[in-house]
Amino acid sequence: MLNKDFYTTYEARDKLFVSHSTVIEWIKAGKLKAVKTLGGHRRIPKEELEKFVRKNNMTIEPGEKNNNKILIVDDDHTICVGLKEMLEAKGFSVEIASDGFEAGVMAIQSMPALIILD
Repeated sequence: MLNKDFYTTYEARDKLFVSHSTVIEWIKAGKLKAVKTLGGHRRIPKEELEKFVRKNNMTIEPGEKNNNKILIVDDDHTICVGLKEMLEAKGFSVEIASDGFEAGVMAIQSMPALIILD
């Protein structure tokens, strides 16, 4: 899958198709394990990046955009369900995420055409 022993946060960003700050936040939250160099730079071991990708059903290849898919991101379940029902009645395929991390993973997996945030 990957061909290096360690990746910089910028290389991980490019492999996972997310922003650099997202990679940093995943590391700070303990979701993605990294080590620090003597100079204070973060390096992500190959095994940890592979484990993270598998655990979160992610890919290191870009997905194809689904023009009928909408992702709703909101921690209020009632709002999500109401929006989902309304949009599905109009023929859209709708997924719901309750937080930013979950939304990021889902967006990478399904490549929705539209993301609605609270």
